[in-house]
Amino acid sequence: MTRIAIIGAGDMGQQIAHMGVVNGYSIAGFFDDYHNTGCVVAELPVLGSTDDIITKKDKFDGIVIGIGYKHFNVRKKLYEWLVAENIHMQTIIDKRAIVDETAEVGDGSIVMSNVILDKGVRIGANVFVNIGSTIAHDFFIGNHSFVAPRAAVAGFTRIGECNFLGINSTVIDNIATADNVFIGGGAS
Repeated sequence: MTRIAIIGAGDMGQQIAHMGVVNGYSIAGFFDDYHNTGCVVAELPVLGSTDDIITKKDKFDGIVIGIGYKHFNVRKKLYEWLVAENIHMQTIIDKRAIVDETAEVGDGSIVMSNVILDKGVRIGANVFVNIGSTIAHDFFIGNHSFVAPRAAVAGFTRIGECNFLGINSTVIDNIATADNVFIGGGAS
């Protein structure tokens, strides 16, 4: 069984831990800079701070970043550092997601339950696609981005790096965004 560590013991990290268990992973625990080493969060141990990841890499087989969309720069820096240190970035795709055989999901990305990834969808590295989102054909989203619940994206779209698609947002076909774009909830 693959042992996963999660960076961030907050709500998002706990959500990932729950989804990981549902999908047959063993959750080794959290690395978190705001909880004391050895304390327990959601019945899982805090293994240490982010500074401890390299020295404790024997505790896990792969790691994911459970830090939310309000901290894109932190997510990006952590990901780049971990890759440079040859730490395996675990990709997790919920078994309840529908993923076309031609879709690609990047290293360290999370695809939650009831997500639909259509033909030719490409998800970058360290991307979080939250529950119930529908991503149509020939879509690309850049690294370190965040798709909130029930976002709907039409085909032939290209979303930049460190983008946020808010809850119930809609992106019509043939749209391209720059990096660091925030699309609010319900926007279209």
